[in-house]
Amino acid sequence: MKINRVINGKQVEIKLTENEIAFIQACTLDYSYEEIATVLKKSVNTIYGYRDRVFRKLQVKQRTAMVVAALQQNYIDL
Repeated sequence: MKINRVINGKQVEIKLTENEIAFIQACTLDYSYEEIATVLKKSVNTIYGYRDRVFRKLQVKQRTAMVVAALQQNYIDL
């Protein structure tokens, strides 16, 4: 999925992978990172990687802000 953001005055297209979107959706269920890893059948380190990439792409620093940004950009529905 793609969205456009303005970064440093430039329009930039941001893409989230299916795994990153699944990670965000799992965060809406208040799962711990270990539980998300189990549900998505990934290692905890992979989940941390998803978290870091999504935070960077959405320019957020907390899970709550990530979920709000994902909702605003129509990546996920509740």
